[in-house]
Order: sequence, then C-alpha cells, then structure tokens
Amino acid sequence: MLPVEEQIRFYIKQYGSSARSRKPVHGVVGDIVSGKLYEESRNRGYICDHTITILICADGANPYERSKFGFWPFMGVVNEAPYTVRRSNVIVFALFYGDKKSSMDIFIKPCVDELIRLGTTGIVVDGSTYYIKPLIVSVDAVARPVLRNTTHFNGLYGCDFCLHPGQVDRKGKGHARVYPNPRDGSSSFPLRTSQQHDSDLLESASVHGILGDTPFLRIPGFDFIAAFVPEYMHSVCLGVVRYFLLLWTVSSYNTEPWFIGKRAILDELNKRLTEIKPPSEITRTPQTLENIPYWKASEFRSFVLYYYPILQGVLPEPFFSHFSSLAYSLFGLLQDEIPVNCVRKIEAVLRNFVYEAECLYGSQHITYNMHLLTHLGKSVIDWGCLWSTSAFIPEWINGDLQNLFNGTQNVIDQMAQMYLLRIAIRKEAIDLLASSSIPNEVACLLHRLLCLPKSIISSRFLQHDRTIDGYTVRGKSTKRKLVAEEVVALKNLFRGSNAMAELNRIELELHEDYVFYPKVKSRNGGFFTTSSYAKSPKRINFYSLLKNGDFLRIEKIFVIENNASLVGPPIFLFGYKLGTVRKDIFCPPRIGSILVENIAGQTTRLVGKSKEIVAICIESISKKCVVLIEKYDTIVLTAIPNPYETD
Repeated sequence: MLPVEEQIRFYIKQYGSSARSRKPVHGVVGDIVSGKLYEESRNRGYICDHTITILICADGANPYERSKFGFWPFMGVVNEAPYTVRRSNVIVFALFYGDKKSSMDIFIKPCVDELIRLGTTGIVVDGSTYYIKPLIVSVDAVARPVLRNTTHFNGLYGCDFCLHPGQVDRKGKGHARVYPNPRDGSSSFPLRTSQQHDSDLLESASVHGILGDTPFLRIPGFDFIAAFVPEYMHSVCLGVVRYFLLLWTVSSYNTEPWFIGKRAILDELNKRLTEIKPPSEITRTPQTLENIPYWKASEFRSFVLYYYPILQGVLPEPFFSHFSSLAYSLFGLLQDEIPVNCVRKIEAVLRNFVYEAECLYGSQHITYNMHLLTHLGKSVIDWGCLWSTSAFIPEWINGDLQNLFNGTQNVIDQMAQMYLLRIAIRKEAIDLLASSSIPNEVACLLHRLLCLPKSIISSRFLQHDRTIDGYTVRGKSTKRKLVAEEVVALKNLFRGSNAMAELNRIELELHEDYVFYPKVKSRNGGFFTTSSYAKSPKRINFYSLLKNGDFLRIEKIFVIENNASLVGPPIFLFGYKLGTVRKDIFCPPRIGSILVENIAGQTTRLVGKSKEIVAICIESISKKCVVLIEKYDTIVLTAIPNPYETD
C-alpha cells in the first residue's frame, strides 16, 4: 500500500472544490457528473458537497517484453475534476507484482479497506472534512471478473452486464465461446441488477456466473453492479477494431468475401494510410497494416474515427458500410457532450451492427468484445461519454510507472520508492518552478520526472505568446495592412454589426493595426496554424469545423488592435470554406423507424473550396479536423470529437 492520504491532500490543497468539471445540462451527457447515475447518487445521499468520488482502475502491464511477470496498480481517478486535472492527479493506492492475475485478490482487500475508511472517516484538510468514495470501476475484461468474483468471459454467463449465457461455437481448429444475438426474437438479454446478484449469492452453486463474495460489496452505499463499465479502450479499440483489421487481412481468411490481404491491395492501402498527415493531437503518425500486431490502442482509435475511409472502394461495399456504422457510433459516443436522444439512436445502430456482423461474418465472430458494443449506450447515459470512463488515463500512468525502475531486480520496490519520492517532492517542485531563476532545462527535467501539468512550465517557453480572452496567439507576429480581398471579407463579416461603423470610420483599407500570427490556441487547449506554417510539414493543423457546421481551411490568423467597439475576442481568421458532397455518405441508413441523423463534424466528403476568402471570428471555431486528401481536389475529413483524449 502507498500513502493514499498524502496524494489526496496534495490534490485538495492544489485544487480544493474549485476543480470541477462543467455543470451538466439537462438532457445532455458529457462528463461523469452529467450521467444519470451520478445524479441518482447525489439524490440518495451517497455524494455530498464535500465528497470526492473516484473511478477505480486496475489495468496491468508487463515491465519488459517477454516477461511472465506483470504489475497492476490499483488507482483512483477523481471524477469531479476537469480532464486535464484528473490526468495529472491520479491516486495510486497499491502496486501488485506477480505472475498470476488471479492473485490480485491479495491486494484488493486492503485497498477496499482503505476506501471504506476514506468514505466513512474522511480526511480533514484546512478544517474541512472530505470524503473519498468509489463510484465507477473501469477495467478490462480480464480484471473485471477478478474484482467481481465471477466467471470470465469465456465461461457460462461470462458477460458482466447482462445474463447472456453465451454459446460454444467451432472456430478455426478449435472452439470458442461467442455471444450471438438472441434467438427468441428479443433485442437483448436481461441486465444484471443488485437484487439478482444478492439473490444468486445465496445459492450454494454458481448461478449466472457468480462465484462468491467480493470485498467491494462491503463498501457502504456503493452500487456494485452499476459501478462497472464496458471500458471502450480495451473492448472497442483493442478488441473490435483490431479484430476486424486482422479478419480482413490475415491470410487464413483468404477465401472469404471480405479478404483484402493480397499484396497489391495492402500496398495501396498502406500508401493511402502513410500519406495521411494527422494534426498534432494525434502524436503517432499512421503505421502500415503489416504492423497491426504492434499498434497501440490510440492507433486503433484513430483508424476507426478518422482513417477508415481509405477502405472505400477496396473493402467490398456491404462490409465497408457495416464498419462505417461502428465509426459513426463511436464518433457520437466520444463527443465532449451529446443529447440523450442521440445516444438512444446510437444504441440502436450498435445493436444493428452486431446483428449484421453475425449475418455478414457468421456467429463464430460475435466475440465478447463485439457483444459489449450493445452495452456502450447505457454506459454513456449512466456515467457520461466514453472518454470520461476510459482506461486511457490509467494506461498513460502505467507507461509512466514503467519509467521508474532499472534492470530486472526488485522491480516493484524500485517503482514504489520512486513514486513515493515523486509524491514527497512534488509540491516543492511546483513552488520551485514558480521562480524564474530556474533554468529551462531543469524545469523540463522536473516536469518529466514528476509528471507535472504542462501548464506549470509552458509559460517559460512562450516568448512570443499573447493571451486574449482565454485564447492565445503564438509565434512571431507581423504587422501589415490588409489586401483588397481581405478588406472585403472583413466588411462582409461585420456588415450589420455595431463594429461596422467604427471600422468604416477608421478607413479599413488604411488601418495598420492588424497583427498576424502563425498559430492560435483555443480555450479548450487545441491549437490551429495557418496553411503556410512550415515548421510542421508532417502535420495538418489548419482545417476546422465551424459552429454552423461548415468546414474552413485557415489561411491567416490576426488580431485587430485598439478597437473598443468590437464585441468578443479581437482575434479573427481568413480562410476558405470547403464545398460539400453528400454529408450522409458515411452515415448509417434508417433502422426501422429510426432515422439516424448526421453528427456535426462526422466523416464528410467535400469537393473544392470557395473561390473567395472569408473572415470569421475565433469564437466561430468549434473543432479541429483530421484530413484525408484524395485526388481531384476531394477531401474527406472528420472533426476531432473531443479535446480531451489526445495521444
């Protein structure tokens, strides 16, 4: 066990109750606090004003390749904090190291005992008592039954969320448990409930996959059944998406109608894939399809969200359209926020996706991860969009922990000691970094070793930065007059506004207070560049989705100086609006009576751009876009669904 109280005290003293995510909007889900079950937890008194709830993670990793030993940190992520704050303040309860994941129960009990103490006694900080309580458990399909003490997914009643018994089908040269659609005409199996779980526990034999008691049932007020989520990093990215990519390209399926693994086809797909220039939010540039076994979860996420259109014209149409509906659904459930009625429609799309998968590929391919797609919609309604409960934060922490030891001896001791050292000096390091006398090299070293937030040191390197109303223009500035087409564009923007008279009075064409910058950072942390910005040749950061649904190619970023009549930030963009061809080309068809609507920014095919340059205010920008540039001036692009999950 690690000193949990010290970590929590550090968080409270740094952020207190001020570090709160956005206030939820009725009928819309976004972060965890907007979920239906979070609100119910408040209403029943489990959460109060001085309660800090946490998302429990226990995702393991191997300390080095080809090791039969692994480590599993028991972690807590603060649900009420904004995403960037929670990522930088993960609470590590304990570290387990061994060769059998089933032995994890050795360290589960002391962690649960600590959770019970923190939730009943609390922690006093500056005269106020804070109660730390678990709310959600987000782990992979292997760890979930260990924590729940239930049958694994390859056993009878192995689903952690419903009473689907599964069935054993022949697969390849052996057999596997699969989860095909119900045969009785119903759309799903009954969901697991607390009452059903308690009743099954009383039976002498295993019923519905329940093997026995678990320490989590001892936590007062904790909704043990509802707390577990079908975490999408493992189930979708490393599960379903990876499965389909291998299914299409592995030679053992070379007689199937979906097979696209021939050398000439792979070469063409690899060419399309490696020509993509993703924005800076996607740190890994695309790898070839031969490297699929080495892809990370974020690379599979990028493929299903942004890159899958490269398959069009190569993967036969029924299979491409089918996969497109998965991309559409995931894009919707990963929005920073989405109306509940849209989530209901996506639920129907995903159920239909699993049904069609069985028709197209056969029941032997309806794996457990495929079945979990039918539970994603409910998870979003209960606990917020998929990014809010994903394992990408724990995965990032695991990577950080792997840097805390050397060699192969006493791995867990080294890891624990270095982590405790980090905790001990973190506060002092932050105070030290506030001093401008610290060399930048030392600041970077402290930032990397102690896993400090980027905001603490970012200002030390931004000599040309200028922040205006929450936006930051970056890079070396230039001041100049506007050219004729820019004058027309700006006048068109201001036509009818209060600022127009003022701009006319000072003679727009002759006004010299126009300061141009190569980059601008938005309020949510993403940044855009002009199309002529040359320092990132392998990146495209100049396509954006506007709030009105249009797409813009950014040519210039500028600030209007000394104009008091302007309303809002005086930061503007010149650019070209893009043309559109069939916005529904990648949208699923109608499912019965359900009309599936376009989501703003979803994968869209566009042709050409406007001939005239336009001006827009910075507040008109909604999201950055990932672009696939094809021939004949055709562009396929997708807006990044949320600003939080960057690689």
